[in-house]
Amino acid sequence: LLALVPRDGSEPIVLDAGDASIVFHYANAWEEGSRIKIAACAFDRYELGAEYGFDAAGGRFDPNLLLRHDNAWGPFLRVSTINLAAATVSHTTVEHVHRDFPRVHPRREGRPTKYAYVAASPHLQEGEPFFPFQCIQKVALDGSDEVITWRPARPGCFVGEPVVAPRP
Repeated sequence: LLALVPRDGSEPIVLDAGDASIVFHYANAWEEGSRIKIAACAFDRYELGAEYGFDAAGGRFDPNLLLRHDNAWGPFLRVSTINLAAATVSHTTVEHVHRDFPRVHPRREGRPTKYAYVAASPHLQEGEPFFPFQCIQKVALDGSDEVITWRPARPGCFVGEPVVAPRP
């Protein structure tokens, strides 16, 4: 289920969002006429308890915990379209590349957005965990498959969450 909570305090709108998924990190949401678009990184399935290889109970990082996650579950960058007039929700996956920690340019927050910046692992071998991420990508959300990739120059280096710093 997906619930939209109106800012005016009126009753929430609850819609059937289709197949279950879980989202921890949203890039942006904006209105286009009677539609609402949401860009986020979603998991088709997720097992709590080994988030990104961190054992919360033991207080330690254990890379072996990353292997408990099936790469087929995501996270994948998706654009969800909520059609308020028809009371429907559809989801479009922007390639099946492991991406998370999405960001948009701060001046685009709440407004139509063409690009999201994400941490990504586009070239996983069988059995490799998607985290730590291998690169930062600028990804088009419009279905054009436009992607610009930045990788660390040195082998064995990884990236964290992207941050967009606007020019002054």
